[in-house]
Amino acid sequence: RGLKVGQAVKLTAVINRPELNGKIGRITKVNGAEVDVALPRDLERLHQDNVMPHNVSVVSRSESFPLDFTAVADTSTVLRVLWLERSPASQTSPKSRASTTGPLRAIGWQYVGMSARKHNLVSLGEFRNFLWNLHLKDSNFAVVSKRFAPTGNYIDYEEVLFLLGRSHLRCKEVPIDALIYEAVVSILGRRTTAHIDRDLGAEDRGLGKRNACKEHCASYFTSFILEVVIWSTILFILFMFFIDECFLDIALEPMMFIPAALAYVVYIVHLACCVRLTRAFANQTEGIESVMLLMDKPRHENPRYNWHVQCYHYRTERRTRRNKDGKTETYTEQVKVITHSASASGTIPSEDLTSEFLPNTMATQTQIETKLDLDFSSSNYLIEYNRWKNFHRRDVYQDSSHAENLPSRVGSCLAVWSQRNMPCWLNAGCYWLANLFAMSFLYRLLAQSRVGKQEYVYAKRCFNIVRGRL
Repeated sequence: RGLKVGQAVKLTAVINRPELNGKIGRITKVNGAEVDVALPRDLERLHQDNVMPHNVSVVSRSESFPLDFTAVADTSTVLRVLWLERSPASQTSPKSRASTTGPLRAIGWQYVGMSARKHNLVSLGEFRNFLWNLHLKDSNFAVVSKRFAPTGNYIDYEEVLFLLGRSHLRCKEVPIDALIYEAVVSILGRRTTAHIDRDLGAEDRGLGKRNACKEHCASYFTSFILEVVIWSTILFILFMFFIDECFLDIALEPMMFIPAALAYVVYIVHLACCVRLTRAFANQTEGIESVMLLMDKPRHENPRYNWHVQCYHYRTERRTRRNKDGKTETYTEQVKVITHSASASGTIPSEDLTSEFLPNTMATQTQIETKLDLDFSSSNYLIEYNRWKNFHRRDVYQDSSHAENLPSRVGSCLAVWSQRNMPCWLNAGCYWLANLFAMSFLYRLLAQSRVGKQEYVYAKRCFNIVRGRL
């Protein structure tokens, strides 16, 4: 290995004390297979396999980095020699490539660094070479490779983000290579580690049917009742049609379809306007970085407001109609007469107080709900709104409303962290097909029990708004 006293080294793959991974120190003593490393706060005795020279790269025999076999290699700067002769087969390459920009660029740079050819692809051989000092058995590495490379012979970058993204955002000071070692240890049975707060070896699970029912109880109950009305009416009509054909002469009147038709209209309106999963499918986003950009954009925007007033009074009108006996009778009716309406909109200056988005990766797909929390304690917004409302009071009665929102905020989003274990029916097409056949309750129960749930709140401190003439 060529380790010497006074040499700067980095600690890696320390399983019993994962918090040491990534630390930089200097060797004070070499004692056979063990070395003493002076860290900023203490002195640690470690095996040589847990120590690597600082700022040292891997040398590989490849077209991009030829190795001169006629020269003597300097063991003080060369860590390992990786044999990689063949070009990667395109048919086994993953769909996703590493990105060195964006909020998780540190993981992207580490991914690129693990590739000996620097071709933005990491084979299982290169990955095992990176984990050499863990001394993994073939059976253990097979378990690890199923998590990092579910299909093919190359590490899927989206899977790396799924496994490491949350931990990196929680502990940005921890080097990515240390997180990779901790992830491997978690997959092989350690469960949680110093910087990973979930068991990466466990099956990725969503809410479950019981928790899904608790979370969406009112919506499920409404859909279930409407579906019962629709299907019971249809089955009753079919039964009457069968009786009519076989035994009795019963006329099927169009009025018999009215309960099912009315229930179906209310059912569709409920799905389109009140069910959050509808909006989640409309805003489905794939990839942890894409979801983070979607969640982060509203943080840099000022809230927009919309005001509306409507003034009116009631007028009594006399009308005539025929009663059940065919006679004409007179009655009075209160009619609403709108005399004035007005609207206004604008921007509220603000300061963002929103915490950084931390993805919930307990499941491979998560339904994210967003909310907006505005602090008007330092703003004249409510005073201006009431002043504007009073200015437009032109009649006996007045209805008024105000709404605030961020231009790019999505109320609900289906975040697809990973395509692994995602059923083929979990998409907007199958969702609306189930809706049209009045089976929304069953579909939503199955879908929302598989996905996770997360809530993200945008917090803004608002300041005074400036308005011109009323």
